[in-house]
Amino acid sequence: MPDAHERGTRQALIEAAVEVIAAEGIVGATTRRITDAAGLPLGALHYWFATKGHLLEAVAEHILARIAERMGQAGQAPDLADQLLWLFEDSGRYAPEEQLAFFEITMQSLRAPAPVTSRTGQGDVAGFGEKMLEPWRAGADATLPGGFPALVALVKSATIGMWFERLSLDEHDIRPGMELLAELLRHVPRADPTD
Repeated sequence: MPDAHERGTRQALIEAAVEVIAAEGIVGATTRRITDAAGLPLGALHYWFATKGHLLEAVAEHILARIAERMGQAGQAPDLADQLLWLFEDSGRYAPEEQLAFFEITMQSLRAPAPVTSRTGQGDVAGFGEKMLEPWRAGADATLPGGFPALVALVKSATIGMWFERLSLDEHDIRPGMELLAELLRHVPRADPTD
């Protein structure tokens, strides 16, 4: 079991990777740039992460854990639509570097033939939206043309687009778009969580 100092080293590498990915993109986020940003020798990165892919997985898991924490807070909202609105309003409260890094990793995940985070699947960015929308699976399959895959594609496309808008235009108000998406989701039957 790593001690507190070693866990701090791993966390420093993850946080440095977030900063470098946000500034340089995934291609520009070389292991050397990441270790330089963390103020650590290159060997430290290879001690903790066998490959750059494993580091990207850890970064995705770190960001997804923070999103899940916020989702727990958003979970007080009555439905997914309200949860999405809460998350977007809340997203302004956390680091823009994390938002950019998450966007970069998401885009890489969509471009790659397999998710960036394929080692454990826990941080699988591509599967995150499906997990969030699972309660709507049966309702979407029964009522929507294209069923559940169409619902997932719609929510992913809309949220990625609105996140990108928010990142690129500070003054842009994404609330009307989120409210429209929320209204659409309210018309899809949801499984009773007590079933």
